[in-house]
Amino acid sequence: MRLASTAAAGALATPERRPVRAGPGIRAAEDQGLEARALPTAVVSLLAAAAARLTPAQAASAGARLGHLRHGLCPAEARAVQENLRWLGLANSGASAPGEDAAERLSREVFRSFGLFALEFLRSLAMDAGDVARGWELDGWEHLETLAAQPAGFILVTAHTGNWEHLCALAPLLGRRALVPTGIQMHRWLSPALKSRKQRWGIASVSPHGDLRSLLPAIAAGGLIGLPLDGGSFRRGLPVPLLGRRVRLPAGPARLALASGRPIVPVFARRTGFMRQRVRIAPPLWPPSERECEPGTAARALTAQLAALLGEHLRATADQWCIFRPLHEPARAGRPGR
Repeated sequence: MRLASTAAAGALATPERRPVRAGPGIRAAEDQGLEARALPTAVVSLLAAAAARLTPAQAASAGARLGHLRHGLCPAEARAVQENLRWLGLANSGASAPGEDAAERLSREVFRSFGLFALEFLRSLAMDAGDVARGWELDGWEHLETLAAQPAGFILVTAHTGNWEHLCALAPLLGRRALVPTGIQMHRWLSPALKSRKQRWGIASVSPHGDLRSLLPAIAAGGLIGLPLDGGSFRRGLPVPLLGRRVRLPAGPARLALASGRPIVPVFARRTGFMRQRVRIAPPLWPPSERECEPGTAARALTAQLAALLGEHLRATADQWCIFRPLHEPARAGRPGR
């Protein structure tokens, strides 16, 4: 159903927001010391205005060109995308012409999706959260409504599919603020201006390299924490099964849930058109108690549940999965790769 046709329609107006603070150990985003100066702010405004003038057909063409440009300029990223698709058994998603390499075809679709993502991201900088959400087909809103009736916050996790940045709009729609660990966006020179625009939605960017435990006061105060399921490096995290392979996924969501006693809500998006996407909100995953797991295994068990949901989503959305680094660890000497 469309968000505007549900009980959530009343939340589309800008809600009253309470300040949400992280703990004293939280690290500021790497670029927070750089002010959103006048020139980069003006450039961001011009880019947002240009993206806002595009028709869906023009956006599709421009997104394809941007994706093709990045595909050509970043061959290592293109190889990583193809390797991930083959390794996880996703390369056969969709139809391919006879003799066509399925992984190559899908990788070009991934880069095209990223080009559209960039244009949508810029366009939304001049929009309210409610305007962005009106382009959604939403399933599972009731899960968030139930949690929003409780004073404490919770953890939202997602994957790099559809327009994952637009999912930040869920926080203001719920009348909450959010903290999102975020690195440099687009370019160090532009990043402070981009993040400043997102503050209009009540979204604060913090360093992805800080101690996640310092986010606990924000959760207790009613804030939402946004984390990626497929971010970070394969050298960190917990090894769990993903589509028949063993992949290291970030441990942060599970460990933060266990430390706070608050649930994780997986939210997945698939683009259906320019500025339009299908958003699926899964039922919340509550952290298990120590009595329900063997000592020291709770975080891995919770991460494995998230991996199963991620794998199910990727089977249907491989052509939009914008992860540009290899997921599998290189084989060690004397040990064959899987």
